[in-house]
Amino acid sequence: MNYHTIELSGEPLVIGVNNGVHQAKFDKKNFTSEEDYEKFDRFFYESDYYNQTIDFKKVPVSIKEVNLYAKAKVTDFMGFTPEVPDADFLVNERIKDILSKCKLLKYLLFPTKVKRKNTNENYTYYFFYYPGLDFEKVILEKSELYTREVFLKGVKDKVYKIKNLEHYKKLYRTLLSPRFSKICIDSKYKKNDCISIAGRMFVSEKLKKLIGHNTNSGIEFGDRCELIFD
Repeated sequence: MNYHTIELSGEPLVIGVNNGVHQAKFDKKNFTSEEDYEKFDRFFYESDYYNQTIDFKKVPVSIKEVNLYAKAKVTDFMGFTPEVPDADFLVNERIKDILSKCKLLKYLLFPTKVKRKNTNENYTYYFFYYPGLDFEKVILEKSELYTREVFLKGVKDKVYKIKNLEHYKKLYRTLLSPRFSKICIDSKYKKNDCISIAGRMFVSEKLKKLIGHNTNSGIEFGDRCELIFD
């Protein structure tokens, strides 16, 4: 099964704004109550989020509405600010239905309303909460990093094979903006249509085709990072 990276589009012609990838925003007043906001803040920002064991029954996302930027376009996937760990996208009903037809690891969809100020625009969307696999699941000895290096004749990617964890840490300290060009994980995850690990989200060919790729999707597919299984 082939996998492709998926990420939000930053193209203004697609998302309508030129701030990067944010079409919408929320703040304290968008929560259902002061108590809900405090629970959310403690869980995601005040705690050591990435070192805690996630209890899916206690994930506190109760944001009643999200506000579109004035020029933002409404797409299937939408970016928002502030960032929420492991919840990279807002998705609409179409994507919700597609996800229900695919094989994923455990995920949550938190409903919210997407509104545009001073208009009657009102859409049902969902925060797509999909925790990534622990970094320890990366088989480093079969993975690779790359950096983009500038030469007189242009830009070239240089790939580094990883020997072990200590070697990975050394490369990460010494190289300029290293990123994975190949990520290897256990083959037991191979049947999943969506896998998030090491800061990358991958989708299967099946899920990619179901989502489609047009200006209404709001996302981009890529193949710069390869996902392989051992």
